[in-house]
Amino acid sequence: MPTYDNTNSGVLWKNSRKEKPTQPDFQGTIELGHDILQDLSQKFKDKEKTEIRVSAWTKQKKDGEDFYSLSIQKHIPKEKYQRGNNAQQESSLNDDEIPF
Repeated sequence: MPTYDNTNSGVLWKNSRKEKPTQPDFQGTIELGHDILQDLSQKFKDKEKTEIRVSAWTKQKKDGEDFYSLSIQKHIPKEKYQRGNNAQQESSLNDDEIPF
């Protein structure tokens, strides 16, 4: 049976031991992959801040308890993302190259 790769993912569970309002509502873990760690290390050396994109899905355990499944990625600023898409569009076929 193949094992599940938890790289750059994690979970948040409801904090069942919460007794005071100052304690967290949820707790969990994230497993950081080499790519994220390398980026964070370089930012640390350069004394720069960095952002990490976090995505979450509500899931349910077999006993019905909800939890959040997490995924993290390096943050790509909107400007860089748009530039990449524009470059891809510019490299598309010209009207003269369409075979019909």
